[in-house]
Parts: sequence; structure tokens; C-alpha cells
Amino acid sequence: MSRGEIGNAGESFAYAEFERAGYAVARIGRGDQRGDLRVLDTDTGEVWRVEVKAMRRDKNGHWQACLKRQTQARVKTDASHSHYVLLLAFPKVGAPIPFLIPADELRGMKQIHLASDPRSYAGKWAKFRQLDGLRMPLTVEE
Repeated sequence: MSRGEIGNAGESFAYAEFERAGYAVARIGRGDQRGDLRVLDTDTGEVWRVEVKAMRRDKNGHWQACLKRQTQARVKTDASHSHYVLLLAFPKVGAPIPFLIPADELRGMKQIHLASDPRSYAGKWAKFRQLDGLRMPLTVEE
């Protein structure tokens, strides 16, 4: 799969998972740099902008995603304008493994890496893994 195909698959997966969890979801237009999805809690009226980032393994076996990418002309990707970043690690087989991370936790970072399998990863970002359906806002246990 190409980078664009993985990205589209990630956005479609996230859209469906948020809907399945009971949220109202809208895609944000390509020209808007404030996330890929707008997620609404219809009970409380809260709205969150979510940037969806697909992760795949690099040649060293690490999982990585680009959080900020820029050309001379303009910023093409910048996850910092969203409330949350949804990292989706796409294994060769099976459903993506989601990590729903508050954008403030990623401020200033250009990339994010997981050094081991996302299902068993126990590093800094493990507390944001959501294997039982996507829930907002995120309550993190320290």
C-alpha cells in the first residue's frame, strides 16, 4: 500500500470507529490544517479535532509516523493544530492498533516512533493505546 492509501484507510477506519462508539463524525476539508476529523459528543456538545496518522514499520522494524512535514512553500502536515492525534499502527494482518494521544503531549515533535510491536509496546505512549474502542475525552491513569 502506498503512503496515501494507508492514510486514506486510516481516516476511514477512524471515522467508522468513532461512529461505532456513538460519536457524530465529519471529515475536515483537505485545505484545513486543523485535523482530519471533527468528532462530536452528541450528549455533551463537546467537539474535538482529530489528526489521523497511519504508522507503518520502517526498514529497522520500528513503527513511525510523521507529525509535521513542511516544504519550502507550505506546511503539509502539522498535528499540533488538533486536539488529539490518533496514531494507527497498521500490521500486515489484522486491524490497526490505535493510540489516541492529546496533541499537547506531542508538541514540538516532528515524528513519533514505537520501537516494538504496537500490541505489546510498553513505552511512553502505551498508556494512550485504545484496544476496546475509541473513547473521548481521554482519561489517562498515571
